Amino acid sequence: MDSKITRRRLLRSATVAGGIGLAGCSQLRPPSADDRTTAPGTDDRSTAATSSGGPDASPPPEDFPESVALETVASGLQAPVSVSFPEGEDRSYVADQTGVVYVYESGTRRDRPFLDLRDVVDYGGEKGLLGVALHPKFGENGRLFVRYSAPRRSGTPSNYSHTFVLSEFRATADGLRAVADSERTVLEIA
Repeated sequence: MDSKITRRRLLRSATVAGGIGLAGCSQLRPPSADDRTTAPGTDDRSTAATSSGGPDASPPPEDFPESVALETVASGLQAPVSVSFPEGEDRSYVADQTGVVYVYESGTRRDRPFLDLRDVVDYGGEKGLLGVALHPKFGENGRLFVRYSAPRRSGTPSNYSHTFVLSEFRATADGLRAVADSERTVLEIA
């Protein structure tokens, strides 16, 4: 595969992951003067410059992009938490914490969900559909994995609120829908 496409996918995935991570930090307060760890009377700018790529940092590799930009991968979701890109396709699979995985082709979301688990996902707070990962040979075998929070299942201790579920699904031959009855539970943890 062309290295520019691979690099673009890596940057797109990293940007989405970073944005998702930062979304959870919105409740944090900005640092105050009391939070400073620099001794009074010292200049903390030189330390910050050195540790974040200042004059003492090594130069970037020759093929490093000169600029970085944000690219919208998906929109119109309530709580996007994960995205996967199949090898060699202009398609992405985006998980919404509410329990739905959507397919985006050329930046446009398909109307019909790829996978709808809203009936089995316990959603709210830190619970819900929390990840989707395509098998490395997804184009050949149509296998994918999802991680979600299910209501308490048999054997779940009474003081636990839900069950962690890791399941495998199979996609239709065109990769546009998950086969509804193909779920195979790989792991369950109270």
